[in-house]
Amino acid sequence: MRARGWARRGATCAFLGSTALLGSGCAARPVAWPGATPTTWPVLREGLAAERARRPTTPWSGEIATVLREPRSGRIVRGRGGIAVAPEKGVRLILLGVAGMTMLDAWVTPHRWRVAVPPAGIVRRGGDDAPADLPIAFLRGWFFRPLAGTLFAASLGAEGPTWLLRDGDAVVVARARACDRGWRLLVTRRQQGHAESVDECRRGARPEPGDRVAYRDETTHLAVDLVLEGVSPEPPPGEAFTDPDLPEAP
Repeated sequence: MRARGWARRGATCAFLGSTALLGSGCAARPVAWPGATPTTWPVLREGLAAERARRPTTPWSGEIATVLREPRSGRIVRGRGGIAVAPEKGVRLILLGVAGMTMLDAWVTPHRWRVAVPPAGIVRRGGDDAPADLPIAFLRGWFFRPLAGTLFAASLGAEGPTWLLRDGDAVVVARARACDRGWRLLVTRRQQGHAESVDECRRGARPEPGDRVAYRDETTHLAVDLVLEGVSPEPPPGEAFTDPDLPEAP
């Protein structure tokens, strides 16, 4: 199988990630937002621009270890595999189980997606939609548009900056903090009653082994934890981003 062979070769990716906070409960009284001042606003605005500039802009790949917790069945899936990322273009995630069996094969682009779970005989496809029981929105949001939106509020606290962004009908809260590897980014996205959070801890701008990300769907409680175990020195092969259902070239 083309996908499985690609994953065994080291897959393709260099990944990072982070989970956000912001409780989902409602307080009896609204908490005052510690807004920016005329002095801190330029600093906060420039800090957001710098954070956006730190995101990878060229294709990269690597090997990952992952734990996926499915809320409906309570099933926990652990595996290793590879992830290939072409920022703003495509993501391919392949997880392998016992004896190299493909447990999960996810292919996501800005306007199309396909998720296969071979052991269960499941293959699902879609377009611009993002089902709540699959991490499609996470893969799209984090790898294509992680900090998209218009900055409309910000604050600078003792632990670091916090930015509020408006992205269409979604509200995004992003917090820059410290972690044991160096740099942590916590992002929560709320849209039409649905909330997702990502907690990323990384060493630097480029992906490195040991970088990690935790994703939580705060509505469905789907959870995905990823750790980057290795980074390929070469860019991902083109086949990593092609539709898996297309016939292989002769």
